[in-house]
This record gives sequence, structure tokens and C-alpha cells, in this order.
Amino acid sequence: MATWPSVSAGVTVQPSGSTIRWGTGNTIASTIVLSVDERQKTDKIYVEQGDGVEATRFIVNHGKVWDITCIDSGIAFSTPPTVGGTITLIDIIAGTGSGASMTANSSIATVIDNNYKAARKVEGQRVISCENLTCIEGAGYGGVGT
Repeated sequence: MATWPSVSAGVTVQPSGSTIRWGTGNTIASTIVLSVDERQKTDKIYVEQGDGVEATRFIVNHGKVWDITCIDSGIAFSTPPTVGGTITLIDIIAGTGSGASMTANSSIATVIDNNYKAARKVEGQRVISCENLTCIEGAGYGGVGT
């Protein structure tokens, strides 16, 4: 179980602690994470009744998908993640609690895409897409680490 960055991590809130989940700290160990986009991977199936009006909806939850943008410091990625390999990261959607007791589960996810962004006078960035599918990495409902 990982913890969210605390108020003492450089943010001061008065008169008491904040209930806002701050930043990207601890998303992936030893990396400077610029942004994280986590979402559930779902399929929606609609069934129409006799007049063609959608009367039933099924939502199939396959698991979770992450797109993570990191600064490529060379230290964090001495061996860059490979497609098909796995990484351990913070599962933001499954976070629980409030205030100073907010926590997040860690999940093992399979890298499905590994891109590199570079431009003049800007640090190199890796964009890693990965997923944790319930029936593959999760071996059933709930996923690995949840």
C-alpha cells in the first residue's frame, strides 16, 4: 500500500490539511512523472427493445489503462520499459480515504506502448502506455495488487 504525498512534501495548507490529491509523486519509483492519465477500460453494449429504443445497457469492465509521461533522466530508465514487460505503479482510481490518510493501491501493469518525445531545449520525455486487464494480469476480478 503506497501513500499519497503528504502536506509536508512542500505544500502548506492552513488551517488544516487538504483533502485534494496532489501531484504525481510515487506513481513510478525513481522517476519524475509529469502527468498520469488513468482510466478504466470498458465496453458498453446496448440492447434495443422492439421499437428501437435502447432499453438495456451492459458495461463490461476489462481493467485499467495508464498513459504516463516521465522525464527521461537516464537514471530512472537505464533500461527503458519494453513493450510486453511489466511495471509497478500507483493505481490512482482505487485510492481510498481522505485527508492525511489517503492511500492508493499499487498495480502491476503490462507496457503496451513506449514512446519518446524530444524537442530543442526541452528534456527528453518517455510516454508509457500500460494496462492491467482483469482476466490477464488480474487473474480474475480486482486485478493484481488491488
